[in-house]
Amino acid sequence: MNQQIKWLSPNQVVGLMGNAFHAAPCLAILLPAMTSSWWLLALGIIALLFTQSFSGIAAGLIGTALTLWLKGYRAVALILIIVPFMAQGFFHGGFSIQELHGRTQIWSQTLDWILKSPLMGVGLSLFKELGIKYTPNVSYAVSWTHNEYLQILCELGAIGLALFTLWIISELRLARRLSAVWVGTLAASGILALLAVPWHLAPVIVVSLIALAALHID
Repeated sequence: MNQQIKWLSPNQVVGLMGNAFHAAPCLAILLPAMTSSWWLLALGIIALLFTQSFSGIAAGLIGTALTLWLKGYRAVALILIIVPFMAQGFFHGGFSIQELHGRTQIWSQTLDWILKSPLMGVGLSLFKELGIKYTPNVSYAVSWTHNEYLQILCELGAIGLALFTLWIISELRLARRLSAVWVGTLAASGILALLAVPWHLAPVIVVSLIALAALHID
């Protein structure tokens, strides 16, 4: 609990989740669904910007812009990408790519482990043990790669990543047939996974499962 308190900032929106880096991915995944109401979308964007999470903001805005583009609001989609990034200084210094601090080092080490077992991987959920043991130069315990695709490749190898990719493609094809919202939602989740660990955070998993269930119910 003390570790979470250190993360809190009066300039960040966290709601009931403990820190902004849990709130941001949830907002990013839900944001494309808010395109049904301009007022709701505006409130969602403001809340997302106040989290100051670069990966969450980027994923949410790109996913929502994709939804608006597919709906035919192409000018609004372009504005949605450009204006918030230009106005970042308004939000107490805005957000930055400081989240990448230390991650490039983790990714480099992860690639070394991948090369040692590229086909089958090191084993499911073993990355945490490797990270804590073999990354002494990183200032915090490395439990995740902060890139879900690299983590899948490291733990499950090329075979696991290939199977996962096939599943993602099938979900995207299904989403495209149903509505633009689902395309944006899946895109936001996929972009988040490039810079963060949304599929390892309980609040994000719950939101993603609800969205995925709704996709199949539709």
